[in-house]
Amino acid sequence: MSWLSGPPPPPPPARPASQILITLIKEWCAKERHRKVVVTVGDDSIEITGRPDAAQERLVREFQDRVAGDGPEPDDGAA
Repeated sequence: MSWLSGPPPPPPPARPASQILITLIKEWCAKERHRKVVVTVGDDSIEITGRPDAAQERLVREFQDRVAGDGPEPDDGAA
């Protein structure tokens, strides 16, 4: 019971929900090459198809980077 003598290990780094969701969709689509899912966040979207190639993987990573922020930009003109 040595774990009681010290602090608990740090939790694993949190992943944004969008990254988890896109990973699950990619895995589901990869099971059958005819599957297709379009993910839309605000005005941005990405189409994920079965068995993605390197170019699609790059596009998905770029999409994840764009939507991984704190949320949509305010559009009410207030600064």
